[in-house]
Amino acid sequence: MKCDRINFIISWTNAHKFRKDTENQAGRMERMKPVYERFIENPDFTKPDFVELIKCAEDPEAVRKLKEEAVRIREIYYGKKVFTRGLIEYTNYCKNDCYYCGIRKSNTNAKRYRLTEDEIMACCENGYELGFRTFVLQGGEDAYYTDDRMVAIIKKIKEAYPECALTLSIGFANYYMGYMSCIFAVIYFIAYFIISYKNDGKLNPNAKFEKKYSTKALMNNTFINRGIKFAFASIIAAMFCAITLIPVFMILKNSSATSGTFPDTFTSYFDILDFITSHFAILETTIRSSGDNVLPNVYTGILTLILMPLFLLNNKISLKEKATYVLLMVFFIFCFNNNCANYIWHAFHFPNDLPYRFSYMYSFIVAVMGYKTLINFKAINIKDIVYSGLGVIAIVILAQKFGISGVILGTIIGSFCFADWYRPYLVYKKIFNVSVLSYYIKNIIYIIKNIDNN
Repeated sequence: MKCDRINFIISWTNAHKFRKDTENQAGRMERMKPVYERFIENPDFTKPDFVELIKCAEDPEAVRKLKEEAVRIREIYYGKKVFTRGLIEYTNYCKNDCYYCGIRKSNTNAKRYRLTEDEIMACCENGYELGFRTFVLQGGEDAYYTDDRMVAIIKKIKEAYPECALTLSIGFANYYMGYMSCIFAVIYFIAYFIISYKNDGKLNPNAKFEKKYSTKALMNNTFINRGIKFAFASIIAAMFCAITLIPVFMILKNSSATSGTFPDTFTSYFDILDFITSHFAILETTIRSSGDNVLPNVYTGILTLILMPLFLLNNKISLKEKATYVLLMVFFIFCFNNNCANYIWHAFHFPNDLPYRFSYMYSFIVAVMGYKTLINFKAINIKDIVYSGLGVIAIVILAQKFGISGVILGTIIGSFCFADWYRPYLVYKKIFNVSVLSYYIKNIIYIIKNIDNN
């Protein structure tokens, strides 16, 4: 029996060693795969991996495989259709200083140029011969190209090529952002009314039915009165802009921009915990929409993060106002992380690159919360300021070191150090019927599992 036991142990040890050797060999084989094959199987690359991938441009086999993968992915999202436009970059001068843009006015390394009218027409002629039937005039906000100059160029292009569509991307007219701003104006009007509403505009509950719901009584209602004024002003503004809005609408409805269809299923884009990290100065600006866990640009500075918990703790700010702004934040987070809401916000299509283009509205809300905290600064306890500042600093330091795991760890530490931060977890317990302790344990396990990956 003893010999049998020893033989069993030896056999098990050898089998375990063989399995380990096999796993290690498989890992080595995986690492030995060409970088482009690893990229095709799992595009979640680090920066050094991408540097190595770029070097594959000299490898014909790598280029062939990557082209095949690009075609495969393109057909998933766009089918066999290809939409071509003749892009004419007629100027790279710009009066603006948008940090993400290569032609911003502060970029001294940019070689500036302007195309003449004849050069623009030569581009159109060349493009027409190549088969382009849509021309795009694109440039920065260059004061040299006045309204008269642009009108003359547009007329000349349309006279020479009447069957061709002409798109303007010339800076001073952004219907895309205007559409989003209109939606936000309605949302913020409702929110502002809820915050500022008082009972002095309520309908008289003691009035007779006929009089209670009369036109005069309804107009005396604060919400209805303000709503009618807001709607009337919006209609007047739309009428003034109709001279440009209607032609743009007629052009866009026949373009590829309206070829998308409403999503059939609900999907999310990112992990909420990763979204929290986008509030800290540890991430690069999101430009491209490709890849996993692409996050909105919502960074508004560390000061706003310090002021956010102080906004919730400030006794001078009403509970109604706090709840309204928190709900606005929740609403936008939902819109960021939901494909259907994202589709609606982006004028009923999914944008190419520059995702979450309405994220500036969320940043506006956060900034307003910080402003309201500052104007009521005297109502804030010094202890709360110190704890809030130290808590945010701790989270930033840990986030710099451990990424999302650091944010979670910093939040946990801050919760135990700052008693008032413990209350959200009590709410968590009440709503989801999960103990606060299990919440912490779950997140600590998450940190331990992911700390090596960061």
